[in-house]
Amino acid sequence: MPFTFYMTVNHTDGTVAQGACSDADVTRSLATAARRGYQVEVTPQGGANIARQIPGKGRHSVVYAPFRNAGSLTATVREDLRLIAIRPAAELQPETGRINAGYVNSIPPAASSLLIFRCLVAVNGTAVTLSMSARLALLATDHRTPPWSYEPTAGEINDLCAATSRKAA
Repeated sequence: MPFTFYMTVNHTDGTVAQGACSDADVTRSLATAARRGYQVEVTPQGGANIARQIPGKGRHSVVYAPFRNAGSLTATVREDLRLIAIRPAAELQPETGRINAGYVNSIPPAASSLLIFRCLVAVNGTAVTLSMSARLALLATDHRTPPWSYEPTAGEINDLCAATSRKAA
């Protein structure tokens, strides 16, 4: 699995660890955070922040920042992402450069290239799925007013993680 996020862990003792991680790593971490009741914040850039208070020690946080910022999600980009998300088998048509996102819905080559370049979709062979950064950015922009981020409920995080797991299978 390719690395798609920078991870920064701020430990309670003040030490900081950094590294790269994949969409699957972020999905597991978010699911765990939701299950354990940690504070989760998603950002319109396609990242996430997880924080928890450890009694007697202080605050522990993990920040996930996508390698490529999701950028501004226009209405057209949002609709293209929605079409890909609801299509169980969206696919890239290499001969035309289009993403087939339904029986009558296809995303034009220029828009498809933009989604791929911005890392909003993941392409595996010809299969196309939304990247975790796109899902996080969509969740954040659906529920916040600029420039603030959004703190989703545990149910929303679980739905997000389940959708990612179903698409990966």
